[in-house]
Amino acid sequence: MANCGVVNLNDSIEKYLPPTVQVPTYNGQHITLESLATHTSGLPENPPNMPLSGPGFQKYTLAQMYQALSSIKLARAPGSKYNYSNFGVGLLGNILASKSGMPY
Repeated sequence: MANCGVVNLNDSIEKYLPPTVQVPTYNGQHITLESLATHTSGLPENPPNMPLSGPGFQKYTLAQMYQALSSIKLARAPGSKYNYSNFGVGLLGNILASKSGMPY
């Protein structure tokens, strides 16, 4: 999608999310699509409100993901350090699906 010009890897993710979602920053530095794709966003491995076992995992909603994102406090600048994040990849997948008009 970046190669086709549909999205820009340097874009802040706020550009692709509803205005009601509070996206964390670190000293004014924003999470970008690239930092999500490279696991350098600073987001934790999993959303803090996601049950990691049982049926709750499969029923985790986009609204819950946005709620979790709005509650995160970044401990470092996005792009500064690799840390694997299911949360970040799930968020990226939802952003790209939304931009393409396809379900994730």
